[in-house]
Amino acid sequence: VFSLFEINKLQNFSFQKYWSHSLRVGKFAKWLAKSENHPNADLAMTAGMLHDVGKLVLASNLPEDYNELFSKAVAENTDLEELEREIFGASHAEVGGYLLGLWGLPHSIVEAVVFHHHPSKLASYSFEPLTAVHLANVFDSEEQKKTFSGGIVTEFDYEHLIQLNLTEKIPFWREQFAQQSAVGE
Repeated sequence: VFSLFEINKLQNFSFQKYWSHSLRVGKFAKWLAKSENHPNADLAMTAGMLHDVGKLVLASNLPEDYNELFSKAVAENTDLEELEREIFGASHAEVGGYLLGLWGLPHSIVEAVVFHHHPSKLASYSFEPLTAVHLANVFDSEEQKKTFSGGIVTEFDYEHLIQLNLTEKIPFWREQFAQQSAVGE
């Protein structure tokens, strides 16, 4: 997937940070799915690794616009998805999900990519790869904000987490994510 994109055109987009983030989200999404006894944790890992593929599509096809948008999101600490919809008419999540759907990836992976910021927009009543990717993405964003000043807003979709009775587990999962990140698991 990643070899399709001309990353050198992207001044404000670090492919290394993108790839590291995708790996951390994928690995922890798999851990979360296993901890919740999901029958196929590998789907959560794949979805986590691909959750931001739409960023690559937008950034490589519209590099100047995406550079400006990304800089604005970081500088203003604002919602990247909102800016993407405003400027492009679609978010990276929607673009990525569409692409993965065209490629014939499993429905649960496509759903996780499309709704990873707002899982409550999809009626879901059980722990699925979507929930694992959402949580892992937020935990990684929190960790990155501790390390680097600035960053892009990524918040829990509490409506979804309350629906699944998961809010009490957040402190434990956050601690597990921090521990796994510290040892590079």
